[in-house]
Amino acid sequence: IIADSELNPGVAMDETLTTPVIDCSKYNIIYLDLQNYFQAKKGGNVEKAYIDVSNDGGLTWHNVYKMSELTGTSIGILHLNISLLAGGKSSIKIRFHYFNAMSDGFWAIDEIKLQGYK
Repeated sequence: IIADSELNPGVAMDETLTTPVIDCSKYNIIYLDLQNYFQAKKGGNVEKAYIDVSNDGGLTWHNVYKMSELTGTSIGILHLNISLLAGGKSSIKIRFHYFNAMSDGFWAIDEIKLQGYK
């Protein structure tokens, strides 16, 4: 999945990909793994890419990872422990949010995997 703000020059991007509800109630330890490639350009808007988790079906969101022009390019596997938010919960959603981008860089994610352990 890729969001590329250079494809639409001059158009502000605010893109969101949200999972359906995931039942993690049988697991205490939860990891979110994904391949990540975030490339920001200096200047212009400070584009941002956030990964958020909800444990109430999407009513409220908690940020678990942030990237921006200020943090720089990020390439590789992300291995995020989301146990405090998702462990033992039955109404988990995960949101990938790329925003404040206008003719800047891009964010690509792939091989998204949620792992649960008792």
